[in-house]
Amino acid sequence: MSSVSLMGLPRRGFLCYLVSLLCGDVITPGSSFQLTKSPTNEVPDAGRRAPPRREPIQTTAPSDEAISKMWEHFKENRKLNASQQHHFEAFKANVLRAHSLNDAHGMKCTDLTGGGPDCIFGITKFSHMKEEDFRTSRLGFKPNTTKRNSLARPPVLNLKGMLKDEDSVDWRNKNAVTPVKDQYMCGSCWAMAAVSEIESSVAIATGRLQELSTQQVISCDPIDWGCEGGDTTSAYDYVAHAGGIDTAADYPDHSHATGLSGTCEWHGSPVAAKISGYEYAVEPCWNGACQNQDEDRLAQVVAEKGPVSICVMADEWMYYTGGVFNSQTCSGAADMLDHCVQIVGYNKEEETPYWIIRNSWNTDWGVDGYIYLAMGSNLCGVADEAQLAIALL
Repeated sequence: MSSVSLMGLPRRGFLCYLVSLLCGDVITPGSSFQLTKSPTNEVPDAGRRAPPRREPIQTTAPSDEAISKMWEHFKENRKLNASQQHHFEAFKANVLRAHSLNDAHGMKCTDLTGGGPDCIFGITKFSHMKEEDFRTSRLGFKPNTTKRNSLARPPVLNLKGMLKDEDSVDWRNKNAVTPVKDQYMCGSCWAMAAVSEIESSVAIATGRLQELSTQQVISCDPIDWGCEGGDTTSAYDYVAHAGGIDTAADYPDHSHATGLSGTCEWHGSPVAAKISGYEYAVEPCWNGACQNQDEDRLAQVVAEKGPVSICVMADEWMYYTGGVFNSQTCSGAADMLDHCVQIVGYNKEEETPYWIIRNSWNTDWGVDGYIYLAMGSNLCGVADEAQLAIALL
């Protein structure tokens, strides 16, 4: 996709939509940008409690013979097609990487294939993929820097009077979270995260939980790039100015299977849910290392208001099989973020407190489609881009 297409945008509200979004030239894939505004927290080191980590260990890496046996099991179990049968070198590299990550976590993992309580990383459904192929099809966050540069100040939730501080919260138990989605071959994480957030926000506001159309956002949002990536903020803007969003049943997702963005087939109706826009749960970080993000306040927002969409660095998530992810090499720097997901809760009662994060890689990844991410160090940039959709009743 070499340019942004406006074909298929609903005519209703077309002009006001573009006027509200375009603040300079529309960005196109491959462009280079430099952010000129860099929101930072006013309170240094707010909400930072370094999570406990085990000391790294050094165990013997799997032998070539052992990896070959793992490969045969993987091929049979995953039913790889003919073109994927030749991915052994990528598989071997990924097995060794998973082993080294377990060592770095102080986990003496003895079964990379089956996982278990002593393994955080192991063989996943992505283990035959090269890292660059994984990034292209399973990630997809591309920040709308033109939009960010246009804001005098980003919209941030006013938390006065909101001081709820729960030890644990899980919105899955409160009828506010739909089933895990699957972006599969499409780099639509940004759309999946935004739609998931809209679903939760509308459910909390109205009591009606329904699955909404990711395909509408992928195909009809004229600012983002569909399966080639996008930004949750412009996804929210699109839904707000388009007049709403359809259900997944009426406008089902085809892009996950084809890897193609498709042509917009929604023209203003039917409408299942509406939002007025979005706001940041905590002050965002758009430049630099982002070492002062306020996770305590973010937890209060999640407890009080509900799930939030976030964008993170997720390269190492391709190896995740379970347990609390606490990698020292998962950067929280703004320019490292590459994937968007949704926080649905947290648990501070464990030795290592963690966020409960819903991914969009189906339920055969991680913990039934979720990852537990250690709290307290802005791990993977968890608090850099935390956003709430604002439901309209």
